[in-house]
Amino acid sequence: MNGAELNLIKMKGRFVFFLTLAFFIELPQAKAESLPFYTIVSDKLVDSIPAGKCLITGHVNVLSSGRAVQYAYIGSVDRIYSAISDSKGGFSFLMDERESALFFHHFLHGEIVTDSYRFKSKHVVEIDFKTNEEVERRIEVAKPVIYLYSESELDVDLTLKQHGEVTFTYPDSNEGWKVKIKGKGHLEVGNKAYPYLFWEGERENLDFIEKNGKVEGFYIQTDSTVQFLEQVLTTAGLNSIEMTDFITYWAPRMMKYKFAQVQFLWNEDYSRYIAELESNPKPDSELRLFMLFRGFDYEVKTKSLVEQRVKPFYREGFSLVEWGGAELNAY
Repeated sequence: MNGAELNLIKMKGRFVFFLTLAFFIELPQAKAESLPFYTIVSDKLVDSIPAGKCLITGHVNVLSSGRAVQYAYIGSVDRIYSAISDSKGGFSFLMDERESALFFHHFLHGEIVTDSYRFKSKHVVEIDFKTNEEVERRIEVAKPVIYLYSESELDVDLTLKQHGEVTFTYPDSNEGWKVKIKGKGHLEVGNKAYPYLFWEGERENLDFIEKNGKVEGFYIQTDSTVQFLEQVLTTAGLNSIEMTDFITYWAPRMMKYKFAQVQFLWNEDYSRYIAELESNPKPDSELRLFMLFRGFDYEVKTKSLVEQRVKPFYREGFSLVEWGGAELNAY
């Protein structure tokens, strides 16, 4: 072997080395070109994991602040296996080893599909997602209506203080309504008759209300929407007119999806998170009920969801009833 041939072999060896190094550099351990991105933290064999399955676990955090991101969807691309991040940003779910990529989505933080990866049987893969600060999105606070009832004629001043922007009122509130109750359910504002008072508004970043790490609410298949609403609203104390108004407005919107998560806000929570309503004189009995819902075209596991207790309402004397709702942004 002459010197030229020896040098050629050495050069080929270096070429193979550089190719091998480049291959390992390009392994899909992180996807950092744009936010959100992910990092595979570890991949370990764990005997307690069922054969044929891989446990996917990790966290979702904002890159700049480290703040946990709740309600992020992480799952297989076909969406058969999935989880929703909890209040600490954590998630965990079992997945078939034959899956080859993950899908991440959050309505305020964007989405990403991971690069192809070999998920192994009886392994635990820890994968963390990093996002940017959430983009503010305005959510319509839709069709809150206010009913007033009194056995005798009564003058009432109402003032609405929405946590956001009021976009429309009917009749025109001009920052408040001066209402004359003319018997049961008959209202007069400025010498015109109305069945109820109406307002709409917008709020930024409205979402389900969490208390002690749990969200109280319901998860339903929407083919039972009407029966579900009838049961809840009857227990809550709405009369037939109020219930009909509620269901005919909201049921069609919910039934556009296959599944829905629902949460109701009562009185104090309505005032705290949606809008305050001041009445002079104060009602003898008051029900303010606001529904939050998020629709899904696929089934979602909601570990932090506990069934909500429906609070009964009993009318007496001067009564005020208000209901409204909002469709939350999809995951």
